[in-house]
Amino acid sequence: MRALLPFLLAFIFYIGTVRPASIPEEPAVYLSNCAQCSINLKAIQPCLARTPGCTRCMAYRNSQDPDVLETGCCMSNCGPIYKVSMSDGRPTYFCQGDICNLKMGSEVLDLLR
Repeated sequence: MRALLPFLLAFIFYIGTVRPASIPEEPAVYLSNCAQCSINLKAIQPCLARTPGCTRCMAYRNSQDPDVLETGCCMSNCGPIYKVSMSDGRPTYFCQGDICNLKMGSEVLDLLR
């Protein structure tokens, strides 16, 4: 029996280090419900329209009227989250989370000019 001990220990070590082939996991994707509306910053009205299942939410100033904030859904080619970056030639705020495009601070609004 003593002669088998080294082989038995080696086998136990081998079993403990061999891992089954892992199945690659898809990265978790959080889908947001985004506010979808035009908001006049001088006379704010509630924004009740929502777009579900968005990769990211976005907000940018209307090119015709800078006092109007456009909010919506971004599904592809979205910028980095919680930052203002250029998208379609205009500063755009991208975020992730339900109606996050209505929850930005005044410093973000200033960056959207």
